[in-house]
Amino acid sequence: MKKTVLLLALVLLLSGCGKAAEKTEDANTGAETAYMEFLSGRSSVTTAECFRDDDQEYNQDGLAFGTYTIGEMRSAIAEYEMSEPAVKYTFFDFGNDGTEELIIKFESVDPAFMNWIGIISFDGENLGLNYSYEDGYRTNSVLYDGGYLENGGSSGAGAHGYRIVSFDGKGFGTEEYRQNEYYGSFAESIEFDLTGDSNWEDEHAIPYESGLLVYEYIKDGDVKIAVSGGWSEDAPLRYEEEDYIGYLVSLGAEQISMEEMNALCSKEKLGAGISIDRSL
Repeated sequence: MKKTVLLLALVLLLSGCGKAAEKTEDANTGAETAYMEFLSGRSSVTTAECFRDDDQEYNQDGLAFGTYTIGEMRSAIAEYEMSEPAVKYTFFDFGNDGTEELIIKFESVDPAFMNWIGIISFDGENLGLNYSYEDGYRTNSVLYDGGYLENGGSSGAGAHGYRIVSFDGKGFGTEEYRQNEYYGSFAESIEFDLTGDSNWEDEHAIPYESGLLVYEYIKDGDVKIAVSGGWSEDAPLRYEEEDYIGYLVSLGAEQISMEEMNALCSKEKLGAGISIDRSL
């Protein structure tokens, strides 16, 4: 009798798992169908609330809050990026919930201009554009299969940086942290991150001749700095370099070692890169 009851319970359990798997598979099939209808011009996508928030001042995401067909979106992106784009796409399951999202890329035909990438999800009824970013001229990006984005590039001869963004199961992005690398006097930009102001007239400054290499880590408004090297052998210059690093600490930066900085910015968990290579 006990064996019969256990066998019946196992059958019901396996049956339930099978139905759940079928439901997940059906949801993903429905999502891909909805994405292909959008890509073929037969439906539209509505931007998330973050696009409305961006419209309050200068539009930095390329799209005003609203609803777009792919043709309307392509035209808006072409105007924003000032270059005609080719359309590429792929599917990827952010959050590993069994339902894929659509990653769409408007790739500039001129490499001197920028590319625009968006992440679209399907909620069972409607399509939502939940995140966007750019890469291209002087800006690089890698979308990782661990559910992360690395996006950054050069902001000057002595300034380079990137940000890491994590995504939830619907493709909404949240910045995890930013890291900047500054050479010499370019490290004075850290002052702005600490105070919201660049007071070039104060008495603290890194000499133009300095070869100091400073790394900056920003997370949730907190700033950490680490000096990799490049201290001047000239005593007066070295004094000014040390004075400025101390000034940043007095403004609220936490000075850490390069070993600690490298640990904070480890990319091991990010995964492998995703290719957006399907042409429309």
